[in-house]
Amino acid sequence: MNRRFLNAIETNWSSSPVPGNSAIIVKFPNDYTLTGTETCDSLQINSNTPINNCTITISISNKTITISNAIPSIIAISSVTVVLNNVMNPYPAVTTSPFVCTIGVDTSLNDLSASLTIIPASFTTCAITFANQTVNTTSNMIVNLTTKNQITSNGEIRIKFPSTLRWTREASLTNLLPLNSISCNSLSSTVNTGVICSGNSSAQTITLSNLTNTTIAKNTFISISVGGLFSPPTTESVDILTLSSMFPNGSLIDNSDCYITNLKPKSLTQFSIGVVGTKKTINTYVTLSFTLINVDTITNEDYF
Repeated sequence: MNRRFLNAIETNWSSSPVPGNSAIIVKFPNDYTLTGTETCDSLQINSNTPINNCTITISISNKTITISNAIPSIIAISSVTVVLNNVMNPYPAVTTSPFVCTIGVDTSLNDLSASLTIIPASFTTCAITFANQTVNTTSNMIVNLTTKNQITSNGEIRIKFPSTLRWTREASLTNLLPLNSISCNSLSSTVNTGVICSGNSSAQTITLSNLTNTTIAKNTFISISVGGLFSPPTTESVDILTLSSMFPNGSLIDNSDCYITNLKPKSLTQFSIGVVGTKKTINTYVTLSFTLINVDTITNEDYF
C-alpha cells in the first residue's frame, strides 16, 4: 500500500475563479486497480490549512476518486494538493499512463509529467551455488529464490550474467560461460518438470519459461538447476547474477542481485616438505624445501 500526493497547479493565464460546490476528481491510469479501501488523508487548496480525513467517493469501475463539494464557495485557485492513502501500486513494474485531475470544470492535460514509474520488488530470498561446490568445475548451477509477488502462468525468470561472460577472478580471456549450451531442471514442486530454458550469449542471459500451468503464488520457494556451466575460480563471493521474474514482454515483477556462495577450494595435486641436506637433528637450523603442484592457473593477484 502507498500514499499518493497529487498536485494540481492552475496556469497563470487562467484568471476565472472556480465556482462554489465544485468537486475534485482524480482519474487513475488504467494500470491501477482501485480496491475501495483508499482514503483521503488531507486536502489543501492554495496555502490554506489542510483539511484532514476528507470524504471521498470511489468508483472502482471508472478508476476515479471524487471529493464532492471540495470547493464550497467561489475561489481563485493556484494549487491543490490531495493526499490519498492505501493506494495499491500496479503490477508488474511499469511507467503508468498519466493521472488526470478535474477541478470544477477544469481538467488537467494528458501529460507524461503526471505519470509514475513503478519499480520491481525484491525477491524475499535468493541464493546461487553449484551442485559440485568445488571452484572452477563444470556442474549444475543451483538457483534458489522465494517470490515476493506472484508469477502468472506465462511468466518467466531471467538470469543476467556478467557482460564479459567471464567470472570476476577468471584468469583466461577465452574461457567464456557457454550460455547457448545449457539445460534446466526443476528442483521444487512449484515449478513444472518441463521448465524450458533458453540461453543468449549476446544478451548474457538465461530465460526460464513454462514455469507453471496456473500461477506461482507470492512467498513461494523455487529451486531450479542450470546444467552445463562451470563455477567461479575462487571461493570469494564476488560474482553477482541478477535474477528477475517478469512477464513475456519484459515487464519486471521481482528483481534482485544475488551472489554465488558456498564454493570450496580444489586440493593441490601434490604438496610435500623436505629438508635440504641430511641434517634433521632437533634444535638445529636447516633449509626446508616446499614442493606443490597447483591444479589451476595462478595470476599475479593470487597468493599462497
